[in-house]
Amino acid sequence: MDDDAIRKQVRDRLKEGRLPRLRPARGAVEAGAIAAQFVAGTRLSDLCAACDETGTQIRYPYPNGPLAFHHRCDQIWREERDKPTPRI
Repeated sequence: MDDDAIRKQVRDRLKEGRLPRLRPARGAVEAGAIAAQFVAGTRLSDLCAACDETGTQIRYPYPNGPLAFHHRCDQIWREERDKPTPRI
């Protein structure tokens, strides 16, 4: 999938609420819970939240479950989520 296709998919998922606009929270963990942290690796088995392919390198904790990305998909998601939300 090329960057333009990933960017369109990320925009659609942001609009639908399938991808969050807020950055992952840091350090807020309930008592007794296992600390969920940002994870980086060379080949995680998660599906990418942007392009739906495997082999991700980054995983972020979110209350509804972790989100994983390839490095390039993460960069596109960051760019798109930081853009102002269009007003209707």
